[in-house]
Amino acid sequence: MEGNKSNIVDEENTQGNDNSNRSYCQYCRHKVHATRNTTGICVKCKKRKYDDFSEFSFDEGTERALKGSNFNKQQQIQYTKLSNSQPMKIEVFQQNTTGEVSTHCLLSNESALYLSKNIPFKNDIQSGTFYGRISFSREESGSISNDCHNVLKNNNNDTILQMTARASRTPNVINKLGPYNKLDEKTKKILNFDFRAKPQLLMLIPLLFSGAIIQDNNLSLVILSCEVYYRSNNVDIHSEPTEYSIPAEGEITCSVHTKSDGGKEIQKLIIGGSFLNLLIVSSVEISNNPKVHVGPGVDFGHCRISETCNIFVRSICQEQLINQFDSNETIPLTINNLRQLTTHFGKKSTYNPWRSSLNEFNTTLNMPATATTLCSLPSSGYGFGPDSLSFISSQLLQLFSIAVIYNKCVIKNNELESFFMDHSLVLKKKSPKDWDYLVKIVKKLKEELEKTEEINVLEFCQENSISTIAKGLSGALSTANTLIEKNVKNKFLSLYK
Repeated sequence: MEGNKSNIVDEENTQGNDNSNRSYCQYCRHKVHATRNTTGICVKCKKRKYDDFSEFSFDEGTERALKGSNFNKQQQIQYTKLSNSQPMKIEVFQQNTTGEVSTHCLLSNESALYLSKNIPFKNDIQSGTFYGRISFSREESGSISNDCHNVLKNNNNDTILQMTARASRTPNVINKLGPYNKLDEKTKKILNFDFRAKPQLLMLIPLLFSGAIIQDNNLSLVILSCEVYYRSNNVDIHSEPTEYSIPAEGEITCSVHTKSDGGKEIQKLIIGGSFLNLLIVSSVEISNNPKVHVGPGVDFGHCRISETCNIFVRSICQEQLINQFDSNETIPLTINNLRQLTTHFGKKSTYNPWRSSLNEFNTTLNMPATATTLCSLPSSGYGFGPDSLSFISSQLLQLFSIAVIYNKCVIKNNELESFFMDHSLVLKKKSPKDWDYLVKIVKKLKEELEKTEEINVLEFCQENSISTIAKGLSGALSTANTLIEKNVKNKFLSLYK
């Protein structure tokens, strides 16, 4: 649809020697006397103050252009910058009055440059007046589209997410992992379900968030690995305290909390439900220089994740959760599904598969190292060797985990035979004090197997403080995760560039 014509002509274009132009006002194109009017400006336009101009900042212009869009101020600025646009003010001088109509809008930088080259400007930010008109797009039905506000209202966060991805080094991340949905009511209901009745279904929760995106004003984050912790001690020996992250009824929270697991305090990114917490243990920021977070802690610098952030989950994961939850379907167990734990190896819930990683990153080289997976990393380049305390300790914990997961908690002598043969000489030679407990555990293990051909792993771990071995791996795990961060970044860039 063509709107009101501004009927304005630039002063510099009209002050030529062509007498035919002298019969029209150089501003409003109203007829004037060709010889008596020596200024080329009609009486009404003489009353206008064309040179009055109030400057506005980028932030002010953006806010005015996107007024009513349901963006907050930070989102308005982010949207404008990510779309490579700038705010512009349009002033229409009406022909038959001295009034004017003005509004602000966004114009792409490329279009702004085009206009500045082809329309005379008085200075670097203000043009002269010119003759022109305004047009709007027409829908297929022939009616004018008035749904712009509603589109922005419903999809403003999705729009910002799309623009963030396009402006990053991984512009295809949403196209390859999507489509995405916001959490609907049915999904929230499942996340707030009391799993004490069906604890086996807790393994489905981390799967929902594999590849999910957390989007806040200054940050968009892809979840690569996460693990669930229940709030009830009778379901999860590693139960989370309830003084934080509990959402309002029927809702889900997402925020950063400062917590300690017996060591120094770290920032943890946690999604909270009524009965559970989901700890994000691996994630990557969508940006020109993607920052990777591997391990239980995060460091967003000046950026932050607020409780008003948005969570987008992959449609395929959402559908899978609903179908499997309704059918009570579980998933196959693997060592990679174990959480990053260093205590309570004598309890069954320690071995529950309550962790999930995005398929492309579900390998030991691209997921956070744990006490049971450290030994599966290459023996060089990750901070330990094949005869190191870290490697041998992790291998023993992995053998125990395999027995619990696949062999109903039973481990036999022949399943430990290779372990004993590989490390017998090393364990005899090692005299440093930090090896004492591992040597003691291996000796105790051999003694028990001499009495019987098999032992119950949970009972053995309860009688012997296996946690001492696992806690000694913290330094090796931190070193390995630092190197894994580089693997994750390289793979993320190669997959979604």
